[in-house]
Amino acid sequence: MPPSVHKIAAAVPDSGPPAQRPAVGGLRFRLGWLWSYCRNRFHRILYGENLKTGEFTVFISYRHVEPDRRVAEWLHGAVETFSIPRALRPPGGSTRLGRVFRDEEELSASSNLPKEIEQALNHSKWLIVICSPRAVESMWVSREIEHFRQLGRDQQILALLIEGEPVSSFPASLYDVPARAATARYRSARRALGRRHARWPRAAAAN
Repeated sequence: MPPSVHKIAAAVPDSGPPAQRPAVGGLRFRLGWLWSYCRNRFHRILYGENLKTGEFTVFISYRHVEPDRRVAEWLHGAVETFSIPRALRPPGGSTRLGRVFRDEEELSASSNLPKEIEQALNHSKWLIVICSPRAVESMWVSREIEHFRQLGRDQQILALLIEGEPVSSFPASLYDVPARAATARYRSARRALGRRHARWPRAAAAN
């Protein structure tokens, strides 16, 4: 055998017989699978089961001013992290309620709702309206309620009253919603969601 061939052979380590080679899908594969499983499991525990793309459990409608904005931010986090009691959970069901849509941008002066808002309303199971004297003045809150009602979901509207009385804090589009649509007083909502959420915003709780 020529010397050059001996040098090449010496430079290439012997990988050994087939039985000694690492199997495909060995330790690295198992660790990757375990990491993916734990990550997805943690996400489901924290945020609930994944919904179809673009679907939401709750759409929060509110006036983009304080303290309404602060209450909307708190409600968003409280709903997404709320743990459903075991007694109310269907067999094999999620421990979380699901995803929440809350528009963070002030809508521009336009005669129609933006397509993104319409699509989010179309794909939301529930509508929560944060009611206050400021919400009554919002054209967009009323339009969001009207659009949701046009979908035939009157029974899936919840009104969270954070200030004032219904006569001065409910948008006009809520007045003829059937009585089964729930109205929650500010402090009652806190009790329903549990004492865990100790950071409940208090700016509007003085009423």
